[in-house]
Amino acid sequence: GVIVQARGGRFETAAEIRMFAQWGGHVVTMNVGTEIAYARMLGMNYACLINISNPAEGVAPWDFAEMPPLYRRINPLSVDIVLADGRLLHLGHRTVKGVTGLDLTSLVIGSEGILGVVVGATLKLRRLVPGEVCTIAATFTDVGTAASACSAVTATGLQPAIMELLDAAALTAIHELLGLAAPTPGAAHVTIQTDGAAAAADAAAITAVLEAAGGTVAVSTDRDEGERLLAIRRSVHPAMARLGTTLIEDVSVPRSALAAMFARIADIERRYGLVIPTVAHAGDGNLHPNFIFDGPDVPAAIWEAADELFRAALELGGTLTGEHGIGVLKRRWLADELGDDQWELQRQIARVFDPQGILNPGKVFGP
Repeated sequence: GVIVQARGGRFETAAEIRMFAQWGGHVVTMNVGTEIAYARMLGMNYACLINISNPAEGVAPWDFAEMPPLYRRINPLSVDIVLADGRLLHLGHRTVKGVTGLDLTSLVIGSEGILGVVVGATLKLRRLVPGEVCTIAATFTDVGTAASACSAVTATGLQPAIMELLDAAALTAIHELLGLAAPTPGAAHVTIQTDGAAAAADAAAITAVLEAAGGTVAVSTDRDEGERLLAIRRSVHPAMARLGTTLIEDVSVPRSALAAMFARIADIERRYGLVIPTVAHAGDGNLHPNFIFDGPDVPAAIWEAADELFRAALELGGTLTGEHGIGVLKRRWLADELGDDQWELQRQIARVFDPQGILNPGKVFGP
């Protein structure tokens, strides 16, 4: 996480603002200055959280206009990084285009702190699009049908701001936490939001797709109702915490393979005698399976099940992590995805930045 502070107040026609980030461990706070208020006055979107070295996302990863995590490579134009030997480098550019030299800015983004300490970033901001917000709530008899419906929405080319999927176990746990009536057994839930000038037309088109896929669909243009529905999705972590110790996992697959990945998770649940509540940023194929257990240590059977889940994602053309990174817990599987040659090349690149291995030691590539 980072502590973010807005300074300078130089707004240019490209709708960008100079943002300086001070390393803050795992604590994320926001110091909102007059520049942010000015940005809002201009109708510009702004950053609430900035993740440069450590990837993370919220529930709106698909729509750049409302995407809170600005670690994506489309947003940072440049970064300031302190290397292991204390040198300060200014990487990237402030122009809309720029291809001088190797793209070290993209290399640093998402590098999990093993290349240097990011102390500043110049971000490209996007203007808010005027118009209403439509929230779509859809219920399906099972998660496979819900996942296929989400893939069908993607296939239309429509791009909602939010498309979130809750499987039956996750939905049941959230309802229990919030004191809501129990959902239909086995039912899965999808929440979608559209915004901008075409919000209503997009919502109507998406509703038709969801209903054709077997969903029971309701649409609302009331912002409070939309926030209420999103609050259900955002309650997943406290709901999981009530069930026991949680290993929150993170894999991504091609969006067309979303239903297949849920089927693989169900197979793992059956064979290992587990319940793995799973939520997904369905708009980009990113799943968060939750392994629940008792005590502080992850049991061996959980790791065995997780191993199968990771390999299933890779077999479906996916990746070990869409957001959370490798860190320590996933480094044993890194070579399985990268291959030995790419793994070694990336490790050598890290050593060029940090020959003594003092930056975030033990992470990603290990000792």
